[in-house]
Amino acid sequence: MVRQGGGAILNVASLAGIACAPFMAAYNVTKAGVIAISETLNAEVAGDNVRVTVLCPGFFKTNLLETMRSSEPQFTALAEAAFASSTMTADEVAIAALRSVERGRLYCLPMRDGRIAWRLKRFMPERFVRIVASRRLQNMARQRAVAPASSS
Repeated sequence: MVRQGGGAILNVASLAGIACAPFMAAYNVTKAGVIAISETLNAEVAGDNVRVTVLCPGFFKTNLLETMRSSEPQFTALAEAAFASSTMTADEVAIAALRSVERGRLYCLPMRDGRIAWRLKRFMPERFVRIVASRRLQNMARQRAVAPASSS
């Protein structure tokens, strides 16, 4: 690209690389790696007329649940709830990504909650971690409250 006079790179990560939700360690670290390589590449090609953008969407309407495999029932429940409440389509995420590339933005966070999470983690990382942990504890308490009583 440098030899050709420029261009654009769009890497696809996920909000999971920023938000690091429980029960998704391997996925989170993989997506965080995509974000890190995008940031590094952006610095390396600065001034060479090459734009780098990393797309970090949250859950959006896809057929991922049909093919997803997880040994963690908590993750499956989280994913099902997130997909059910998502409002963006794949087309809308793609349009947001292309706009970010056109505007030369490094980060593309198409969902409002993703932008809030990114800012909170950047500016108040310890508070962000406490919020994620607190939500995890609340979800565990809810799951225990609705779990059928075992007969012993």
